[in-house]
Parts: sequence; structure tokens; C-alpha cells
Amino acid sequence: MDIDFAQAKRPLRERVFDLLRDGQWHTWRELHAVGGVRYSARLLELRRQGYAIETRESQTKEGQDYRLTSIQAAPAAAAPKRVRVFLEEVDVEAILKNPPQMTGRAEAALRQALRSFRLNKHKL
Repeated sequence: MDIDFAQAKRPLRERVFDLLRDGQWHTWRELHAVGGVRYSARLLELRRQGYAIETRESQTKEGQDYRLTSIQAAPAAAAPKRVRVFLEEVDVEAILKNPPQMTGRAEAALRQALRSFRLNKHKL
């Protein structure tokens, strides 16, 4: 039995793209068969590359169907990268009392994180 290793080792994203490139609706089962358990991650990768992928409720009412609406990728806007930081509660309080130069979005995120922490710290 001959195995085409070039085909077998192709990235899952390419396999999902090849399935969707016909523009027809495909079930989650079809995507799972070519893209593996994390086929939705492959869809996200394609969307981030600028491909438009539509989603609809499956005709069989089990899951969703997907289709590629254009083979040409539109330039995707770069998503801002996020940084996860772990700070002590007292450090966050100190930053908020005497905030360094930061964006309003950063300050709002710190306030929200501190509020959420205080509401839930009894569960920790």
C-alpha cells in the first residue's frame, strides 16, 4: 500500500480550504473529516487570512453548515495582540491610584479585572 506523504502531511488548514473552495455548503461532519477535531480553529485561521466564510444552521438541525463565499482573500485587518499579565491585587490598586500614561482601554481593562477579581475571589 503506497502512501502519498505529501498529501497526508498537508496542513489541515489547506485541506479545509480545498473542501470549501467549491463554494457549496458543507456540514461540520465533512469539515471534521478533513480538518480534524479542531476544524473550527482552521476556519478561524482562514478567516484571519481574509477569507469570507458563511455559517448557517444545518438543514438537519444538527450543528452548522459552512461555505466559502470568495476564493480571493481580502486583506485582513491586523487584530491587536493581547498580553496576559498576572498582578497582585495591591499592585493593580497602586496602578489605578497613580496611573502611568496608559490608554483609556487599558485602564478600563484593569478596573474590570479588579472588579471581577473582587467579586470572585471568595471562590478561589
